[in-house]
Amino acid sequence: MSRRLRLLLTALPLFAAPAMAQDQSGAVGLLIRQAERWLAQERLDLAGPPIERALAAEPDNPAALAVAARIELARGNREAANALLQRLERAGATAQAAGVRDAIRAGQIDRAALEDARRLAREGRAAAAVARYRAIFGGGTPPEEYAAEFAQAQAGAPETRAEGIATLGRLAARPGATARARLAHAQALTFDPATRADGIARLQALVDNPEVGAEARRAWSAAIGFAGNDPAAAPQAEAFLQRFPDDPEVRRRLEALRAAPAPAAPDPNAAARQQAFQRLEAGAVADSARRFEDILRANPNDADALGGLGIIRLRQGVAAEARTLLERAIAADPANARNWQRALDAASYGGELQTARTLFRRGSLDEAETVARRARWMTAPTPRPCWARSPCAAATPPRPRRGSAPRCRAAPASRRRRPA
Repeated sequence: MSRRLRLLLTALPLFAAPAMAQDQSGAVGLLIRQAERWLAQERLDLAGPPIERALAAEPDNPAALAVAARIELARGNREAANALLQRLERAGATAQAAGVRDAIRAGQIDRAALEDARRLAREGRAAAAVARYRAIFGGGTPPEEYAAEFAQAQAGAPETRAEGIATLGRLAARPGATARARLAHAQALTFDPATRADGIARLQALVDNPEVGAEARRAWSAAIGFAGNDPAAAPQAEAFLQRFPDDPEVRRRLEALRAAPAPAAPDPNAAARQQAFQRLEAGAVADSARRFEDILRANPNDADALGGLGIIRLRQGVAAEARTLLERAIAADPANARNWQRALDAASYGGELQTARTLFRRGSLDEAETVARRARWMTAPTPRPCWARSPCAAATPPRPRRGSAPRCRAAPASRRRRPA
């Protein structure tokens, strides 16, 4: 603490003038804010004079004492800062004393470790940075001086993003919050698709701020890129170019967004298909069949529902219907024909054998022999095919895509035999 400031802290209470208290309070508040502004910019040479004048007018002002303590800490004078803290504690200024204690704790942080955490954050290794910060702070709440940068690191990692955004929001909503605090909150909001539009709107409001305008513009541009090739981001790129029409990167991004195909509409039957296959796997054949039939009433060409119902009919021994359903499934989705082809082979084989038996019972021996020979050329099931043992063996999740059918294992191929 400077000799002049120490004298002011000890001697000047004798000269307080109660009659001038009201006028002094307004002037003192202005002096304190000036000192805080210079302190935030690390201009200690300019922060000292206004706080000395404030303490000359109101020696026991808690806000002035707290700022004076922070200035002494910035100067490396911890003894003076502790003396000011004791004055605050004696005066019962709980909030200001807590702030000074927090600043003293911040001054004890391992600077090398802190720089390592910042390096990790700059490299995009947000989760590692969060872990490093926590080790530095002993797992507790970070000092106020480092709260914002710690929250920014949290916002960069998916696991801690919500906590980081919430902290930055509280810091930005404080009375007298700086433009930099509002920038940090806005930028963090753009990391999450659900809050990106809100973050962009906040960045847009900051681009004309002389303190953070350039950074807000860069963050706004980056946020448009976070959307990838989603055409829904095109209006955001257009709004940016209305403000900065000569930005080549965002203009290229807009052209790419306009050329990108529209995203596919969500499949309304995906969840119902998933449930139908799960019921089939659980052995609830009748319930599974009913669910597949409901899907087909809504969309008669749903390939997976056709195939799933075909598997059920195959298990039930209704080979002709199974064959029809499986053929329709393959026709509806040829790209995934392999899901149903082996089941179709089994259904075709079973159907031909059933036809041959029917012809034999009618006495049409020549026709029965022809059909039976034809069946011998087909892929035959094993003696106890999986679809005869379990309704789920022919169709078992996981599937290639949500609500779609698995590859069928209904009838393993056997060696073809030549006709006699």
